[in-house]
Amino acid sequence: MKQKGLRANLISGTAAIIFGIWVWFQADKFPEDPTITLNSDFFPKVLVLGLIAASLSMMLIAYMSEKGEQFDSISLRKPAMQRVVLILAATMIYALVMKPLSFILGGMLYLFAVTFVLGNRKWKQMLLVSVIAPIVVFYIFKNVLGITLPMGILKFILR
Repeated sequence: MKQKGLRANLISGTAAIIFGIWVWFQADKFPEDPTITLNSDFFPKVLVLGLIAASLSMMLIAYMSEKGEQFDSISLRKPAMQRVVLILAATMIYALVMKPLSFILGGMLYLFAVTFVLGNRKWKQMLLVSVIAPIVVFYIFKNVLGITLPMGILKFILR
């Protein structure tokens, strides 16, 4: 039984690495914009590096567990795993609402939700960070890096 799990993890990890390499080369084909510092291939490549690192980690853990190393089981009954799932869900929702709402409004809601899920109950601090951080990040991207983030419903204000 353990052998099947090891094999499945090695196959899926290898497939994810191959997919990541393919995405890396596809990102090289994105059009370049000489007016911005970070080209359109930067963020996909960062994500690919994360995918490859996670895949290698999964393969290493599978291999080590086959050798007898013990790891904690993953259970959705554990509060830490519930927080991971909630943050993942919040991240997906953020990705969906960022364009229509704007980077700033979506970021405010996202940061507030994530700090709440992580257990912060200092409401003033949560509100302050959730409001200021997306505005500062938007300003840096727009005025320092020359990258326009989604303006959504705020486009008439943020021009």
